Amino acid sequence: MARTVQSKNSQKHYRTCNLCEALCGISIEYQDEQIISIKGDPDDPFSKGYICPKATALQDIHQDPDRLRKPVRKTGDGWEEISWQQAFDSVANKVKALQQNHGRDSVATYVGNPTAHNHGNLIMLKGFLDAIGSRNRYSATSVDQLPVMLAAKNLFGSTALFPVPDVDRMQYLIIIGANPIASGGSFMSGPNIKKRLAAIQQRGGQVITIDPRFTETAAIASQHHYINPGKDAYLLLAMIHEIFARGLERCGHLALENIPILRSAVKPFSPQRVAQMVDIKADVISQLARQLALQPHAAVYGRLGTCIQQQGALCSWLIYVLNIITANMDVEGGMMFTRPAIDLAGWGAVSRQVNGFDQQRSRVRNLPSFAAEFPAATLADEILTPGHGQIKALITLAGNPVLSLPNGRKLEKALAGLDFMLSFDMYINETSRHADIIIPPTSPLEHGYYALAIQLVAYRHTAKYSPALFEKPEGSYHEWQSMLEIMTRIYSRGFITTAWGKFLYRINNWLGDEGILNLLLKMGPYGGIPRPIYWLHRRLGRINILNLGSYYKNALAFISTQLKRSTLANSILQASPFGDYSYPVLGGLTLNKLLENPHGVDIGALKPVMPDRLRTKNKKINLEPGMYTDLIQGLAE
Repeated sequence: MARTVQSKNSQKHYRTCNLCEALCGISIEYQDEQIISIKGDPDDPFSKGYICPKATALQDIHQDPDRLRKPVRKTGDGWEEISWQQAFDSVANKVKALQQNHGRDSVATYVGNPTAHNHGNLIMLKGFLDAIGSRNRYSATSVDQLPVMLAAKNLFGSTALFPVPDVDRMQYLIIIGANPIASGGSFMSGPNIKKRLAAIQQRGGQVITIDPRFTETAAIASQHHYINPGKDAYLLLAMIHEIFARGLERCGHLALENIPILRSAVKPFSPQRVAQMVDIKADVISQLARQLALQPHAAVYGRLGTCIQQQGALCSWLIYVLNIITANMDVEGGMMFTRPAIDLAGWGAVSRQVNGFDQQRSRVRNLPSFAAEFPAATLADEILTPGHGQIKALITLAGNPVLSLPNGRKLEKALAGLDFMLSFDMYINETSRHADIIIPPTSPLEHGYYALAIQLVAYRHTAKYSPALFEKPEGSYHEWQSMLEIMTRIYSRGFITTAWGKFLYRINNWLGDEGILNLLLKMGPYGGIPRPIYWLHRRLGRINILNLGSYYKNALAFISTQLKRSTLANSILQASPFGDYSYPVLGGLTLNKLLENPHGVDIGALKPVMPDRLRTKNKKINLEPGMYTDLIQGLAE
């Protein structure tokens, strides 16, 4: 049930807007089923009353008469409503039949961006994909952020260790190929980014933008420099060259290796040679490099413009390298790593699948997999090209790839020829209109919200749970519940899989998304150490007989040291209440504590976390270009 505050005849409900990454707290005034107003919540510790126009769309979505509220099936005459059970049974039967005839890889999945804004879907996603059992997995990730994830894997040992600008304590920020005023601050997540960038200048600092066009962010910047499109890698290489040429490289507290190899690789890229290519004067390039190295609390940040281009992989790596060699990585006011209340990066670091690169290749274009999925740009090829392993069916989850993927017309043609398609979607859109069955989710105001994924890239540690404002319609299913129903039916292939499916069904239904969320909070770095363990620990440490208490403490310290030497064990330890961080509330963070604080809980500013957070084997950051070597050499020719 929603936690409300009575005000005359109306009530107020507090939640986080889930329509983008900004995590704005909102206050919804309502009476019965009628929404009266949606405003910024001044008591939210992160957004402090800020709101953007998107939040008011929550009311529009909830009340939209065009939104699907029940499953629909395509017929020769259009669409007809069917029961939830019919939908679940039909989907499971069709998937099992196709996989029996054409193999498990004949059914592909595509996961859209809104999944990251729905904790229930995220919790259920892995189990659902495992039940499908296909290697043909695709998502919006590969048209957005894979270069950043690849750079994180190569430098920090984990695809989910994303450094984000510590904008609230920053004095100097170079923004390349990004427009946070328009985007709200992607991979720099938090509310009112315009005010925070302005605050850098008010503190006497500078915000520098580098972009082929004069963006909304450029309009408020201290300086703007135009650059030839697609030439960002040359600029970044020249800045690294300048830092080495002037002896400005600094390690800070990070342990680095193979710096001489990096220095040698960038030798051909002097600012004088690069200036004409990028259309930025050599002295300006030199000045940018020197200021980044010499200014305190500085960083360079790039986003879509440096990701989705021909040199996107190299650009993303070079941006991180620039921050590393100027001692602006993992320091206050520079680029910092998050440690959220539910540490997906910590738990994901132990997964070979999540951190896997090039473990398999796509059938048609021989493209490498990344984090157990293939680039979505080849999805249409895999559907249209006949042969063993051809995709015959597609399941889309909260995505519209016909609009969002490259060459949407080709994908549209491919979708029209599928044997079967299921879309989890609340609308009949450019993609879902090709589906045989559409299963809708509940509206954003009919289910709870916790920013499970977005907290990975937020520039301040907070925690907030927003319960549902309205009860879901009787007999309907949340999206994660629909996934669970289908997953359970697909698992009914034999005795073992059926037993496993029933077990998962009962556990997930018993706990629900809130129960699982509560467990994850308790198991997180700010969760409480279980009381029996805490009680036993205190008692054992106080035993004075034969100095047993001292022996116990020494043994515990020895075990802790040994565990930290293991990269795997240390990752698990640091993601749990037994790590180096704790939340100063008796018992730690729980769902009940968040419900008691409907405006949210401020955990605090980001803190340095290296080298404990590193997932590299030797706890060092390797600056050898490695897989980027050929790209650098190609630019040098």
